[in-house]
Amino acid sequence: MAQKEKQKSLNPLNSWTTIILLCLVLGLAPFTPEPHVWGKIKWVSGGADGMKLMDWGDLVLHGFPWLLLGRLFVLKVRDIYQRNVTSGTEGELG
Repeated sequence: MAQKEKQKSLNPLNSWTTIILLCLVLGLAPFTPEPHVWGKIKWVSGGADGMKLMDWGDLVLHGFPWLLLGRLFVLKVRDIYQRNVTSGTEGELG
C-alpha cells in the first residue's frame, strides 16, 4: 500500500506545483489583452458564433490545465474526507 501511495505522490498530475504552473503558463497565455482561455469562454457563452475547429481545439488546450486543477482539488478534498471518516472525526470542527 505504501508503494502505491509513493507512486501516486510522484505523479506530476498530482502535484500542486506542476498544475498551478501549467495554469499560469498555458492556461492564461497569451496574457494581453486578456487571457486566451477567458476570451474563448466568453465566445462560447455568447453562442459560439463563427467558432471553427481550431478555436475549439484552442479552448481545449488552454482549458485543460484548469480541469486538472479542479480534478486535483476534488481528489485532495476526497482524501481529507476519507481520512476524517476513517479516524472517526466526521462532523467535528477543528
